[in-house]
Amino acid sequence: MSPFLSAHILLLSALIALPAIKSLALEYSVTFLGSLPGQLTTRALAVNDLGHVCGFSGTKAFYWSPESGMVELPPLAGRTDAIANDLNNFDVVAGTSGIDFNGPQANHAVRWNNGVVEDLGLLPSGTRSQGFGINDSGWVAGYGHYLLSGSEYWRPSLYRDGFGMTVLNGLTGGFAYDISNNGKVVGFSSGGAYTWTVADSFTYLGAPAGWGSTRASGISLDGEWVAGSVLSASGNLIQFARWSAATGWEWFAGVNNSGMVSINSHGDCVGSGSGLTGYLYMDSLGLQDVNAYIDPLSGWVINTVSDINESGQIAASGQNTITFEAGAILLTPITTTLPAVDDLNVAFFDDSLHFTWTAVAGASLYHLYFSESLPVPATPEAEVAQTAGVSLTLPLQPPAIGFFAVTYE
Repeated sequence: MSPFLSAHILLLSALIALPAIKSLALEYSVTFLGSLPGQLTTRALAVNDLGHVCGFSGTKAFYWSPESGMVELPPLAGRTDAIANDLNNFDVVAGTSGIDFNGPQANHAVRWNNGVVEDLGLLPSGTRSQGFGINDSGWVAGYGHYLLSGSEYWRPSLYRDGFGMTVLNGLTGGFAYDISNNGKVVGFSSGGAYTWTVADSFTYLGAPAGWGSTRASGISLDGEWVAGSVLSASGNLIQFARWSAATGWEWFAGVNNSGMVSINSHGDCVGSGSGLTGYLYMDSLGLQDVNAYIDPLSGWVINTVSDINESGQIAASGQNTITFEAGAILLTPITTTLPAVDDLNVAFFDDSLHFTWTAVAGASLYHLYFSESLPVPATPEAEVAQTAGVSLTLPLQPPAIGFFAVTYE
């Protein structure tokens, strides 16, 4: 918990009335995105910070927003299939069109801007390519088929306007899956998970002690966090993991055949594990089945999760046991306003802080929160303590500037 307040700041906080504060409830609302005409299977693959979604419906790529609903993104001329894998905060979408290995239906990496499809081309000597992650500059990370000395390879690639599709130098094989806004690409090859930038080429992220290798599938917009998995030397054990330069690899035991696929700048990450279940990891919660935060009376069961944005919205797929709807959905954290006591008093002693307030009729539990700024968030990370009474005593810590608030339920 953050250090508590110095005496003079405590006196200030006691004078501030906070009749209500925001709380991120541990519950998600479910928005069913529907499907394109004539298509059955539908999956949401990405969500941007506007809450807009892309994915596929049957053999067609789609874009969804609350204003437009689900609309088809057209395939390349002469092709019938397409898939939308990612979209940036300007609603530019990256994906792939085509389904075959070669010929007129060979898959090509594409980009859609305002619904207009653009062929991103191929690597030299290649016959097919795929587009996966896109950043706000419109750079697309993916991979292309490549012929070298008569042998076939998949080579991680990057598409940039003015440069076209190029191989990530330093890597002879492998895949690229995502790219941050500062141009850091992540993926994995025979050497394990890597990051790559134009300036510094590639850096392998290694493997933690006791593990054989790692994979990377997603990166936060700021480039600080990587989502992926750790693999045992035999490959029989695969578990959720994330990486940052500050922490190294962290893995989350309990679910096998699993991997994180997306992560935001808070380090919150999502992935899917064995048994068709979507999982969420947050520092305040640990690793959780997303279904634990869906109202069971809604009938929704989440099977897979594909992406998480900066505000915690999740692109997912599932089915409803009541309405029998199934397919792409958007999960949105429910934000509620909690009442707060307005007569919080704080007494400063040599080695402790003593909080008191007036009992609220009907309240059964009080929560004490601390924040270095206003408004004070009623989130698990900010909670200091809770009690059924009307007072709390905490040990005095080194001074910090901030504020306290008490909510009740």
